[in-house]
Amino acid sequence: MGHEGRFRGLCGRRIRRNPELNVEPPNGPHGGRKSGRLRAGLSLNSIVRSRKTGAAVGTIDPEAARLCRALTRPRILSSDLIGDEERAQQSTLVRLIFDNVLQLESARGSFVHGIEAYLELRPRHASALREDSTHPLLTRSLQAVHQAALLSHLEPSELGRRLYGFNSHPRTEAWRALLPTGSATAKWIGLSSKSPSVRRLGAYYSILRPASPADPWLRWQLRRIDRRAALCYKLYVSPAPGDLPSAFEQVAELCTEMRIPAMKVGRTLQAVLRPDKLVLYSSARTDVQAIARELQTVLTSVSPQGAPFTSPIDPTGLISWGVDPGPNSPLGPRRETSWRQFVSGTLARALSVPGRGNPSTRAEFALERARVEGIATDDWSPCEVGW
Repeated sequence: MGHEGRFRGLCGRRIRRNPELNVEPPNGPHGGRKSGRLRAGLSLNSIVRSRKTGAAVGTIDPEAARLCRALTRPRILSSDLIGDEERAQQSTLVRLIFDNVLQLESARGSFVHGIEAYLELRPRHASALREDSTHPLLTRSLQAVHQAALLSHLEPSELGRRLYGFNSHPRTEAWRALLPTGSATAKWIGLSSKSPSVRRLGAYYSILRPASPADPWLRWQLRRIDRRAALCYKLYVSPAPGDLPSAFEQVAELCTEMRIPAMKVGRTLQAVLRPDKLVLYSSARTDVQAIARELQTVLTSVSPQGAPFTSPIDPTGLISWGVDPGPNSPLGPRRETSWRQFVSGTLARALSVPGRGNPSTRAEFALERARVEGIATDDWSPCEVGW
């Protein structure tokens, strides 16, 4: 069910712009640029500022700015306010109310936003939707959110980092002794130039230049590939750290057999211990499904670690998928450029929203805020993508 159907309590309610905020056109070269739908933290048109301090607290797109201008005084939600595209407008309204830009009149007559507004609007079945998962990967993702809700006093950037790194293996003395250097790690995984896997990949793939000296990834891309295709669909292969060499060998062989467009593997100790250490890329959802079927047949002896905030494909959490945001992605551009960073960042910002609420309520609010942003938190898939 879409969030506009889950929050029918908006109808007939009075809504206003938060009186503690001003909405003004941006200064600089992007002042006249127009964008599409509102994206969290990425709109290019109007700046939202605190009236008290003058500090910028966010940006909103033209449609959101129009709503803010129309709601300088409280108004009852009606068709003349939200226009013909009712579904899209309700989506924008919910987002702005959750993000403290707009306020909703409560049953007590006061105007509320953020978590307090969510409590006014939330569906009765909201909590039940969050606790009925039996899949180990989905359970881990919910655990990450509930643990982060206990740390909502942290800055959103730090909270997002912790969410993103959840389910990483600890960097123990045993691991440091086994993989003391980058070259030792690469040799252990099977990344030396003489390894059979790398030589096999070299027949069809080019190794891409690292983004920086500290880049933890080694990346391959097919030499013959449509450069116009957006490789935004990701298949995460998440073996337990000790099983990475075996998994890499089998995945590399499958890549050459299926001509999978691109792949990357972590090449540092920290990357070995993270959950998303081996990733394959494709430009089509149907390709992801076909690759996943083959992976399940060749990785039967590999133990899973599981990458939180990805959508599981197999029963163990070893294989899962996501979609990177971007200009040519079905998700469109977002503040973050990777799927897990996008999910982690959205959750972190929601968990950090000021207001009352115990950790359980904050976790519930963050999950619903992620839904509003296009993340299906029942299985951590992108709900705006049409299959």
